[in-house]
Amino acid sequence: MSVVKTKLGFAGLGQMGRHMARNLMGPDVELTVCNRSPGLFASFERDGAKATTNPADMAGCDIVFLCLPGDGAVKGMLLGKDGLVSRMREGSVVVDCGTVSFAATKEIAAACAARGVGFIDAPVSGMEARAKDGTLSIMAGGDAATLDTVMPFLGRMGNKILHVGGPGSGQLTK
Repeated sequence: MSVVKTKLGFAGLGQMGRHMARNLMGPDVELTVCNRSPGLFASFERDGAKATTNPADMAGCDIVFLCLPGDGAVKGMLLGKDGLVSRMREGSVVVDCGTVSFAATKEIAAACAARGVGFIDAPVSGMEARAKDGTLSIMAGGDAATLDTVMPFLGRMGNKILHVGGPGSGQLTK
């Protein structure tokens, strides 16, 4: 009997993101990592992940996590020309783990909703060591049903996950 794998994407393999992405790996996950530079790809590929510099390669994922540096990077990847949200299927989910402005978060949440894509803003708190250990604190904003969908994976990255309200609430709380 084969195990059904959840298809996860993770964009942003910086100081925190590379550890967060690694913590998502497991026998129940098919992981695609995306980064502008391929420097860390070999270690992920060795452990069974797919690696790409093209965000469109994550369009078929069930859940896409982002750990990108600020409004411009997140909006560019999700909403820009050929943005990822326009390519994702209805029912998939975007989880933004970066620190982004409230206004940008609300704009992204609305664009996702218009396409039938779920959205959770889930900024993290903690140092690199906590990212590595999977003990980050995560403040999640979004609807409860969508959060329930992604909770098993957030739990691999953090040990304190708080649902603080609707879209944008995670950013406001952080």
